[in-house]
Amino acid sequence: AEARLPRRRATLRKTGALDDIDAAQLDSFSRNATLPFTQREATMRFGLIIRGQYPQGDDMRVRLKEDLDAAKRAEELGYDVVAKGSHYSSYPFQYIQQIPYLCQVALAAPKLRLCPGVVLLPLHSPLHVAEELGSLDVMCDGKLIFGAGIGYREVEFNAFGSSKKQSGRRFEECLTAVRRLWTE
Repeated sequence: AEARLPRRRATLRKTGALDDIDAAQLDSFSRNATLPFTQREATMRFGLIIRGQYPQGDDMRVRLKEDLDAAKRAEELGYDVVAKGSHYSSYPFQYIQQIPYLCQVALAAPKLRLCPGVVLLPLHSPLHVAEELGSLDVMCDGKLIFGAGIGYREVEFNAFGSSKKQSGRRFEECLTAVRRLWTE
C-alpha cells in the first residue's frame, strides 16, 4: 500500500483535487474534520479493528484495558475509527460483546468514530438493534458507523434458534425495520 500512495497523490494532483492542500496537510490525518468535503475525499482514512476476543484463562479486565489503551493510542495517532466484530458462543475464546465494548471505547477515545462491524442482523430483534445503536450514537456524539452482516457460523444460528437458510430474508427484513425505526 505504501508504494501506491505516492502515485495516488500524483494522480490527485493532476486532477486538481489537491490544489489547495500543502504537503503538511496531506500527511496529517487529524485535519479531516476541518477540510471542505471535496478536499476530504482525497484523504485516506485509517481505522483499527479490535477483536475483544481472548484465550480462555486470560484476565478479561486486563485484556480489555490493553484494548482500550490501543484505542487511545489510535486516537492520538489520528486514526478515524475503531471497529468491533461480533461473535456468540465463541468457545474456546472469551468475548466481550460489541455495544458495551464500544461504549468503553467512546469514553476512552472520544474523537474516534465507532463501528460495530458487523452486527449480525438475522440473529437479532430489529427494535433491539435500533435502540442499542441509537443510544450508542447519542453516547458517541453522532460518530457511529452502522455495519451489518448476515453471519456464517452455524453455532451462532443454532444458539439464536435460526438457520443460515433463513439468514438472507431475515437480514433484509431486519435492515428495513432498523431503517424505518431510525427514520419514521
